[in-house]
Order: sequence, then C-alpha cells, then structure tokens
Amino acid sequence: MPVEVPQPVTPTIDIQALAREIAFRMDPEALLDAHDVGAMLKCASRYILEEYMKTLGFPKPLRLTGPEKRRSHPRWRRQDIMDWINFHMEGRSKRGGRARNSYAL
Repeated sequence: MPVEVPQPVTPTIDIQALAREIAFRMDPEALLDAHDVGAMLKCASRYILEEYMKTLGFPKPLRLTGPEKRRSHPRWRRQDIMDWINFHMEGRSKRGGRARNSYAL
C-alpha cells in the first residue's frame, strides 16, 4: 500500500494589502507600536517597553483614548524614532564596535 505524502500548504499572500502596510509604515507620520520600534532597533518589543521608554531622550509615546476613556498601547511617530536613531548615530563609524588603535608599525 503506497504511503500518501502530504503536500506543503502554500500561504496565500495579499500583495496589495502587504504593499499598503509597507507604505503606511514608511510614512514619517505613521504611528508605530512597540513591535515596529523593536524591529527598527533590532530588539524585542518588551525591551522597548521596559528599558528604552525609561531612557533619557527617548521619544515620549502617544497614547490614544478609545472607547470608555481607555488608553491605547504606546505608539511613536516614525519620524521621532528616526530622529532619535540619527542623533545617536552621529559621530559613530558605520562599522560599529569599539575603536581600534590606529598606530602604524
């Protein structure tokens, strides 16, 4: 009796919806959540909420008021996060890491 091998399931992707989502997130006025900011800074969203939010100079989050006067999760303007990143990147080499001795032998 031949064994039936299951066929892999191919997810259907809505290309138009994906394109709209990408365009929205690239807008400087877009409101990003902790997951989005974490992706930009290459860290976990929990680290954004627990550490970066306490950092002096980190952009203050916006909290929208919803039904029953409940506040939303924190959101940040994309441009504010980009300005903060650029400010902290000034004067650093593109390679990153610690400075190397530059003396010649």
